[in-house]
Amino acid sequence: MFRRLRGLTGRILLLVALGTAAILGVLGTVSLYLAEDTTRHALDQRLALARSAAAYVDAALQGSLAALQQAAALVSEDPRGPEASAIQSALHALRLRTLFSRRIVIVDAAGRVTAADPAGAVEPPGGDWLRDVLVAGRPAVSGALRGSAGAAPVVAAGVPVSRGGAPVAALVGEIDLAGPALADLVRPLQFGAGGYADLVDGRGVVLASTRPGRAGAESDHKKFLVERLRERRAAVSACHGCHTAAPVAEVMALAPVALSGWGIAIREPEAAVMAPAAFLRRGIFVAGTVFLGIGLVLAWGMARSVAGPVRRLTETARRIAAGDLAAAVPAGGDDEIGELSRSLGAMRDELARLLAEARAGTAELERRVQERTAALEATARALREKEEARGDLLRKLITAQEEERKRIARELHDETSQVLATLALGLEAAAGAPSPDAARGKLAGLRVMAVEALDGVHRIIHLLRPSALDDLGLVSAIRWTAEMVLERRGLQVDFTVQGEEGRLPPEVETAVFRAVQEALTNVARHADADRAAITVSFAPETLEITVEDDGKGFDAAAGLRGQGAGLGLLGMRERMSLLDGTADIATRPGGGTRVTLRVPRRSGAAHG
Repeated sequence: MFRRLRGLTGRILLLVALGTAAILGVLGTVSLYLAEDTTRHALDQRLALARSAAAYVDAALQGSLAALQQAAALVSEDPRGPEASAIQSALHALRLRTLFSRRIVIVDAAGRVTAADPAGAVEPPGGDWLRDVLVAGRPAVSGALRGSAGAAPVVAAGVPVSRGGAPVAALVGEIDLAGPALADLVRPLQFGAGGYADLVDGRGVVLASTRPGRAGAESDHKKFLVERLRERRAAVSACHGCHTAAPVAEVMALAPVALSGWGIAIREPEAAVMAPAAFLRRGIFVAGTVFLGIGLVLAWGMARSVAGPVRRLTETARRIAAGDLAAAVPAGGDDEIGELSRSLGAMRDELARLLAEARAGTAELERRVQERTAALEATARALREKEEARGDLLRKLITAQEEERKRIARELHDETSQVLATLALGLEAAAGAPSPDAARGKLAGLRVMAVEALDGVHRIIHLLRPSALDDLGLVSAIRWTAEMVLERRGLQVDFTVQGEEGRLPPEVETAVFRAVQEALTNVARHADADRAAITVSFAPETLEITVEDDGKGFDAAAGLRGQGAGLGLLGMRERMSLLDGTADIATRPGGGTRVTLRVPRRSGAAHG
């Protein structure tokens, strides 16, 4: 049994289980994300409802305060004067059309009630909040206050009565928490079983609630409410009621009422809010379990229908592999296993035929191998001879070129230079002899021209064959050429040598120098650059020289096809290839040019 599970049957079961689990995992992940999104949406809905209710309460308070401010204009004169009856009527009308249904009073600067509706209410409103109205001269709304003479708690709001720009009294309205005024503001909020809304003040006292009996009591979430209302911040969170005697998991959404410092707290059982997400999670678990079980049952049946015939075919294939080409192949049906059985029989017959042909062709193959081996050896010898001939050609070509340059330089030095020097001396003597002033001027000019011609000849001599290359080596020759070609044209040159400097065979140094000379000449003539950098790097196996400028660059593809100045680039590459080296040109229009020459240091041994 366990052996079968380790074979094809086990693999089929494992693959089906993994595939089913992967699909369920993806679906589960998506479903869990949807469940979390549903939860977030439900919390956002509660918070939006709380904000909407807070805005409604704020609008109602603003309307009542606006009515108070309009009435304050009527009592700006002394209420004990001839207008007292009119003021009393205005207070009565104000109490009937605002939230302040308990009473409306006028309080002077000393805190005494000077007028009231209903008449006879002479006890001033309690609390320190009234000082903001009488001293600061701005409207204010209180939290829950104790009612007079043991009455139910109230809340109050007041506006200043000003005379000459200074507050002299306050017009105050009170709302009885036991009355319908505040309860009517939260009554439109309807919830399912267990849900309710509280209107609370800044100290966490319930002012009104959709649940009867909560007005005037402190909220069981007082600390949470006070902190959020002090910060004027809306919030929604889950609470598991761990601070109560009978813990209840619920969700609370709080939104501040902007004008008063109050807040609307909407509370619902967590089970009701999270019900859609919980249902989705349970559905995922149940469906996943069912689908996994069905998949395993189907996999077991499929494995039994496939594994048996495959085992028989495997045994037959093992005997054929062992050399028993007469082994009978089990017959199959019209499905894929039957096709595999017929293919195995055809393979057995074809294998027998191929074995016979292989024996007959072995001798022919051995003969052809011997012939090909001899041909490869002859080709290798020809390649070696060609490489040796190429090395000889390189040495002869470079030697002939340099001998010609040495001869030209020697003739310029021995003949032309001497003639120019003699001319300069003769002209100097003629300039010093007595003669007309005009003649002296002409002779002096001829002397300068002769000296300049002499200097030009010397520069030509050094450019044809700098003596530094033979005397001091490749690095000194490159440095001298950079000074002659670039610095005399006003370019700033940065010259760097890396690694341990060493001499190479003369023909190698000459070829490398000519390639560098061509690169420097291209910079001077075509680059239109301000700065150039030359780096000579001696590595144990390689010599690398880089010439880089900040000039205008060019089209490298066109240059390497031999167009325009590209012949110099092709010459550099040809010289380097003769030394088994490379010449890389990196450039683009407007982006400068970088020429990198690499040659193996063993080239000297190979060609010397």
